Amino acid sequence: MPYPVFVRLSAILAAAAVMSVPLASSVLADADCSGVAGHVPADGDLTAFAVPAAGLDAFMNASPMANGMKFRSELRDRDLWLDVVEFPSDTSGLAGAVSLMAIGRVAADEFDRLILADGEEGVFEIANGDLRAVGCRFLWGQETEEAPFAQIVELFQGLRSYEGHARVTPELSGNLMHDMTVTLETHNGPFVDGWLRSAVK
Repeated sequence: MPYPVFVRLSAILAAAAVMSVPLASSVLADADCSGVAGHVPADGDLTAFAVPAAGLDAFMNASPMANGMKFRSELRDRDLWLDVVEFPSDTSGLAGAVSLMAIGRVAADEFDRLILADGEEGVFEIANGDLRAVGCRFLWGQETEEAPFAQIVELFQGLRSYEGHARVTPELSGNLMHDMTVTLETHNGPFVDGWLRSAVK
């Protein structure tokens, strides 16, 4: 059965609908992203730095932000490992990126790198600072001045290979359409095939 993980430029317009699901209520801590430029304050399920690593997978698995995906997370020293263990056939193509931005906002500040894993094997990594720079500006179910896909483009600028730490997406060119296209190529290629589809055996 094909999985709808590939995204075309025309699908970007649907991203706002993906991000308009009402929030459930759960507040775990009082923290904020005030040290991050352009941060947007929020509470409830988007309270910044509120979810400890030990409960991150349970939080995301119960959240509409994951769009049906299931994760397994584990803190190893200062690395937070995240593995996709279920990827339903009706999951949105942008759900993986949306989940990472959500984690960049809500995860407690206990890690230096987020490792995107396939079981015990690291696939990609993103530094805490790069993840927070996007996550602290990300809101789910609330309007902001910033387009969600612009945040996804920035998120993918911080993505690195786990082995060798090489850049996965080319540097921004300054041409919006070109940068969006290149980001989608990274998303639809190595991000999907190398990580999201690891849950589809």
